[in-house]
Amino acid sequence: MYSRSFLPSPRAANALIALGAAALGYALYLRYLMIENSTVGLACEAGLDTSACMARMIAVFLFRYQAFGILALVASVYHLLRPQIYAFAVVARGGAAGGQLRATRNRRHTAASSSSSAANHWACQFNKPSLKKT
Repeated sequence: MYSRSFLPSPRAANALIALGAAALGYALYLRYLMIENSTVGLACEAGLDTSACMARMIAVFLFRYQAFGILALVASVYHLLRPQIYAFAVVARGGAAGGQLRATRNRRHTAASSSSSAANHWACQFNKPSLKKT
């Protein structure tokens, strides 16, 4: 039984590159301008009702429940069973968005677990400094 491996046409490959770049660009936009920006975060949590705050809230909610990774995993299994360009596009977009947003949580989590809070910028934001020597 001869099976041809998945190989998108040049036009489809160009479309996949554009979709992947758009997903990565939007994930970078959400990460650096919506999620990590403290001014936007404080305004949104104070009750500002804009589309940017709604996008931020949805991205944080989906990230919290690993929706990007689950979507990419399900689409990749489907793509293994039935190779199609649409499933491959969903895998690429979900992986690009989830991977970029995941990098934020790993950096903060690792930094906040450091034992020396004065030597670590992120840990200083989460732990109140103490003047007492222990």
